[in-house]
Amino acid sequence: MSKRIALLTCLVVLISSAVRAASVEAPRSPAAAHYLAGLDAYQAGNLDAAIAEYKEALRLKPTSAPSKDALILALSDKVSQLESRLAEAAKLPTVSGSAPSAVASSAPP
Repeated sequence: MSKRIALLTCLVVLISSAVRAASVEAPRSPAAAHYLAGLDAYQAGNLDAAIAEYKEALRLKPTSAPSKDALILALSDKVSQLESRLAEAAKLPTVSGSAPSAVASSAPP
């Protein structure tokens, strides 16, 4: 899985370089603008913004393979991030009587 993610990351970087070079010579379509904004957000570590930009790029141009690949990569990274957070949360100590079911049953009506 790590090799696949590394390969997809390299692919996104290569594609973004090609798209940026092409966009200097030609006007950008709205879909390309969202794709490039997604790349910028992804490279800045803002996965939520990247995902939103890639989705918008695909809404505008559903046949865009680079946008689809970039969205898959960003979503994969987001899943990994959430899995890591869940693993950290599972390691937290629990306080006696503070389980969600105990709190919910002791809440006033």
